[in-house]
Amino acid sequence: MNKDIPQLCHDGGRKSLSAVAASAAMLLPAAFLFFVVSGLPHVFIIVCAGLMLSFAVRRPFKFSDRSIIYSIVASLALAVPLDMVFPMRQERFFSLGKLFMLQITAPTLLYMAVLATFFESSPYTFGINAAFSMIIIMLASDFRMSSQPQQTSLFSNLLLRSNFSVLFTVFAAMFCLSMTYAFNLAGKTLFHTRRRGFDTRKAFAFTASLAAVALLTYTAISIFDAYRNDLRKLEHYLTRMMGTRPSGGDVLFGDEIDLNSTISDSLRKNLNTVMIRVRGPQAPGYLRGRAYQYYNNGRWRDTQEPPENMKFELNIGRLALNAFFFEEASASPLGTRFDILPASGCRAEYLFFPPATKRFELVADRLESYPNGMLKPVSWEHGAGYSVTLTQNPPHNAFPMPREFVKASYLNVPQSLAPATASLAIKAGLGKTPENLTSDRDTSEKIIAHLKNSFSYTLFPETPERGTDPAAHFITSSGKGHCELFATTAAMLLRHCGIPSRYVTGFVCSEPHPSGTYFVARGGDAHAWCEAYLRDEKKWVAIDPTPDAGFQETTGGWSLWSSWTDLLKMAVRQLMADVRRGYVAKAVISFVISIFTLARTVLWHPARGLMSLVAAALMVLYLIRRRGKKQGFDIELHRLRDAARKQINLLVSAISKKTGLKKKQGQTVTEWWTSVKLHYTLPTHIKTAFQDIMSLYHRTRFSTSPASESDIASLCHSCTQFLKTLRKEQKWSCQRQ
Repeated sequence: MNKDIPQLCHDGGRKSLSAVAASAAMLLPAAFLFFVVSGLPHVFIIVCAGLMLSFAVRRPFKFSDRSIIYSIVASLALAVPLDMVFPMRQERFFSLGKLFMLQITAPTLLYMAVLATFFESSPYTFGINAAFSMIIIMLASDFRMSSQPQQTSLFSNLLLRSNFSVLFTVFAAMFCLSMTYAFNLAGKTLFHTRRRGFDTRKAFAFTASLAAVALLTYTAISIFDAYRNDLRKLEHYLTRMMGTRPSGGDVLFGDEIDLNSTISDSLRKNLNTVMIRVRGPQAPGYLRGRAYQYYNNGRWRDTQEPPENMKFELNIGRLALNAFFFEEASASPLGTRFDILPASGCRAEYLFFPPATKRFELVADRLESYPNGMLKPVSWEHGAGYSVTLTQNPPHNAFPMPREFVKASYLNVPQSLAPATASLAIKAGLGKTPENLTSDRDTSEKIIAHLKNSFSYTLFPETPERGTDPAAHFITSSGKGHCELFATTAAMLLRHCGIPSRYVTGFVCSEPHPSGTYFVARGGDAHAWCEAYLRDEKKWVAIDPTPDAGFQETTGGWSLWSSWTDLLKMAVRQLMADVRRGYVAKAVISFVISIFTLARTVLWHPARGLMSLVAAALMVLYLIRRRGKKQGFDIELHRLRDAARKQINLLVSAISKKTGLKKKQGQTVTEWWTSVKLHYTLPTHIKTAFQDIMSLYHRTRFSTSPASESDIASLCHSCTQFLKTLRKEQKWSCQRQ
């Protein structure tokens, strides 16, 4: 036990249960408060289990550099993987929680504080636990309070804005009382010494420190009250910068679509970059993202109507994963299932999904459904991806809602575009008035056929004059455009004929990976189409007037290297997604299968497989031969080490006979030699020669690099020569100091 640290241990080296109880009283309020605000019950469970184990283990750990490092590594090793399995919602906190990575920092500090109770009980242990608990309580105060309870929160009522302040005050008061008790317990040893009794200076310094902390706290609160509004504005500004801006890539579809600049520079440079990977029995086809219904002068805007929360099931199979579905999903049988994994460069606020999806499984608090079919997850863990399940034999390829109609916003044609639309309708054979038309399905098919046959596709259309509607320029002048212009024109024609329509963006995912295990959607597969409501059939259908050339230009090729690297990326992405969802066993199995698939893809080729097998055989032979040489070298080196150790022992024995000071059991040669020099006066040449041998011994044994064969041989030779010198000079003597 370290004598420099005041101890609270009982006789016999047993920990003080009162000291462990005092540490537990400080840690538990902080751990429970963090559990309430973060929604991570496993952290509180681990803290409780660790404290119970600390009560049971009475023999304390020794303070050392190694034990402290092991404790820190163990805390991180426990906090980081569990954060991947049970991720915390970043939206629960403002800027401080995100800045300090509270999902990692708080569990790590709590685990380190628990491990501190396993060491020798001392006032310093109390200081560590008090500091860590105070930090966690302060960071927990950065919780984003809500006026409405979250549906999936266990303590929804406690997290209301009206109740959270009371909750925080109660836990802070409990911590202060526990800290007072712990410091009172520590004061019995902290302020008393065996020689001088009560240490007035140490007690004064401690009291002054507490007073300084109280003064700084009061000053900080006063400053906050004085500049409350300014600090809140700064905090909200930082929150918007840190929280709402998607990281890892550009948002492909924003709140507004501008047909004058639809393709960003980053997208043009990454047309072949994989944005979404989908695992399923077949290609999912259209992945619907965002929908827009208001159009004016080249700009589409989405609806401003409030969303509704979808029905849900909590924690299906695992703690982190929730299922969301539409009300009628339980009544209809479920069919095909797809596992969708957006790439890190594909950041979007809304889900991309097949239109006939009825069930969604993802790591999120809520899934909001907008009237025009957009689905926005709240507190979504993007890295976990999501799974969707379609209805069995889906009767449609468009989002089926809303069913009750009609809204004027789905029929509006801007005045600036009305003449061009009417002229195009006559050319398409649609007639001047809706009365001249047949069924809505026939009308939509005529529109698709006319646009595909009369207009051509290009990814880079000519820019219209300033102030000219891009759709009008496409209809009347250029006749060439990309999918956004085709979809816009089709939507306007449908509305001209009295058919409600909306503009939809997303991806077309139909390209299989060469391994045949999943499908991909690239940046060039970003697509726009429209959905029409067939009034006579009372259902929505997808209308895609883009010519086939538009899909051919965005099809990427697979080289041998890109195929292998993308398969490896998919394996890693699937592994991380399964771990974050809570399927740890499935993650390991899926990763092994993916690696096996990659190996099969590499070897399942006559020439490539033969070359790989030959290269592997040569590598194995090389490693076997190298290992044989290394083993032979290690055997020789081990023999030399044994010889050097025997020579050192002979020298120690010879000098011990002269001095009478034998080397004790457990005593190192260095410690024995220091004791000899301290108590005896040896001849100069004997002392110098043995000192040189000891220096060489230290260099061969304690060097940062492994000792070479020549160094050990030199040590053996020096020992042999020195033994010969001692045998020749048998009359040398030493004097005790």
